[in-house]
Amino acid sequence: MPDCSQWSLLLTCRKYANHNRCLVLCTGFFEPHYPDLNNKKNYESWYIKPLEKKFFAMGGIYSTWKGMNTFAIVTQDASPLLGAIHNDGKRQPLILKGDAALSWMIPGLNENEIMDLTYFQYPDDKLSAYRVIDGVYSNQIDTNLPQVLDPYRYPLKKAA
Repeated sequence: MPDCSQWSLLLTCRKYANHNRCLVLCTGFFEPHYPDLNNKKNYESWYIKPLEKKFFAMGGIYSTWKGMNTFAIVTQDASPLLGAIHNDGKRQPLILKGDAALSWMIPGLNENEIMDLTYFQYPDDKLSAYRVIDGVYSNQIDTNLPQVLDPYRYPLKKAA
């Protein structure tokens, strides 16, 4: 029996994914990590990228909403690495590679074929994940800078 996120995907598939699948190419993505799940105001920003490749292909769906083209990245249950990072929700983007990415784009897949593609879990040992500057999700800070991808440098502690 599918778990909650798979049921959610199945409902999404019925509405959009049967006809409106796309691939979203990116060099990496950000995820929040909450050191204290009871305090969601304070979080760490993490960047995840492929270790051996230049980019990911993520499974997505698209539609037109109020005259604008929009898309959403499909998520799946998190791997152990990404579950530890994205510890609120334990999910991750559907990262597809090779034949799975090509198959995602085949028109006319049925729901079972689409669901089968979501069971692939991108291997944790093929990912690079590291902390970056805090505030990536804040609209109060301009993070549209190349330095946002630099590894976080912990502040030096003064000797007592």
